[in-house]
Amino acid sequence: MENYFVLLPIGDGGNITWNVRGSPLLWAGKEDEGMRKEGKQAMVTALRELFDRAQVAIVADFRGLKVSEETTLRRRCRDAGVHYKVVKNTLARLAVEGTPFEPMLELLNGPSALALSDEDPSAPAKVIAKFQKEFKKLDVRGGLIRDSQVPLSSAEVGELALLPGKDELRAQLLGVLIAVPQNFVRALNDAPSRLARVIDAYRNKKEEQAA
Repeated sequence: MENYFVLLPIGDGGNITWNVRGSPLLWAGKEDEGMRKEGKQAMVTALRELFDRAQVAIVADFRGLKVSEETTLRRRCRDAGVHYKVVKNTLARLAVEGTPFEPMLELLNGPSALALSDEDPSAPAKVIAKFQKEFKKLDVRGGLIRDSQVPLSSAEVGELALLPGKDELRAQLLGVLIAVPQNFVRALNDAPSRLARVIDAYRNKKEEQAA
């Protein structure tokens, strides 16, 4: 949990609360409760939008990570097009209700970090697997593929990391699309020569029979 300190009084005795990084968080005074409620609702709405777009979501226990390690994980997720969020379970449960990821409610117990991808279902699992191998940390609780009714186990998330990613699949498809026309053209080019060989063989056979 972040530490906070009050900087200055404002107006009728209310104060602005800032976090240690210098970002204003909420009013501490008469408007405190309302501002907190609005902030939580905004977080739930933003998270629900991520769930609505996501193709896969993975839940992990981030306890034990150093600040530098979590910063590394966030950067790698961002570079891979993966959304990494650390949220309270109460807010995560509100956000996931009514979305295709509602079956993963059972995974939202204890401190939770969420990794979601809009396009590549294997991307979050790949980033996490590589991070685990390097740092020996981050326990995966499970995950869910969009519209699936049964959450993935930790082992199944590991298997998901072994599947070809979006870029790999595109490269394979491109290879197939390139190979098909090439093989077709090669077959067309070879057709006349094959026909000529058949005719020559037939002619030689007829000549042998005539002799």
